[in-house]
Amino acid sequence: MGKIKITKKDLKEDEVKSFGVKLAQAVRENSTYVIIVVAIIVAGLIAVKLYQYRQNIVLRESNKLLTIAMNIYERGLMQEDDPKRREDYLREAIRSADQILRDFAGAKVARFALYLKGNAYYMLNEFDQAITVFQQYVETAKDNLDQAKGYIALGYCFENKFFYQQTDQGMLQQAMRAYEKAIELGKDTYLAYEGMFCKARLLELAGKKDQALAIYEQILKDREFVIKDFEQRTAEIAKVAQRNKETSLEQQIIQQIHDGLRIFTFYKMAEMEITRLRGEKG
Repeated sequence: MGKIKITKKDLKEDEVKSFGVKLAQAVRENSTYVIIVVAIIVAGLIAVKLYQYRQNIVLRESNKLLTIAMNIYERGLMQEDDPKRREDYLREAIRSADQILRDFAGAKVARFALYLKGNAYYMLNEFDQAITVFQQYVETAKDNLDQAKGYIALGYCFENKFFYQQTDQGMLQQAMRAYEKAIELGKDTYLAYEGMFCKARLLELAGKKDQALAIYEQILKDREFVIKDFEQRTAEIAKVAQRNKETSLEQQIIQQIHDGLRIFTFYKMAEMEITRLRGEKG
């Protein structure tokens, strides 16, 4: 009787067959457990897909409502010759913002809705309500720039409350502190320069024209640095857009241009104020 030669290939094939038999046996013996595990995995995948689908719906619906609220707000601002219609539109914008904050509290647009609500109260000269909203905006800010934006708004509210309602000087002191916080948090951005310009304005009101002049001159001195920083950030827009899927490249470019224009506006305003103050000094 001849010897049966078993090759490595035969051994491997046998191992595979043996593993398959054992696996099938294990599945039969633990069929209930396997079914449960598979069901959990499938349920998890379905949950992820449903969550993604739900998030897309939330994003679309919340963006739609915010667009409506912004359009109503802008229509209100254009009704300068009709105070009643102006007020009606602004209050409708507040109601729309409240709907977004109620129904889409966790969505990104809720931040825009909160800021829009504060602005609507501000344009209605209801400064106490605006201050409450912007304080909430500052307290829930996601980063320094977001917080600086809120402090700028608070500063305007305190300042205008003083002038419109003839309240005590404490309002101007609170405005000054708000602008100083914006300068600190919004370093090297248009928010810092807006805060600096507002601070200089308050210093002038307090009769401290030399200090105000020094701030205007600082704005011009920093111009070259900030322009270079602006150009660098503009060049990085595409990279940012890839990381932030909720904001399109076009939207980010528009925002960047908007920020840049505001910076240049403060430069020109600072030049005018320097000319005026130097002329007053003779």
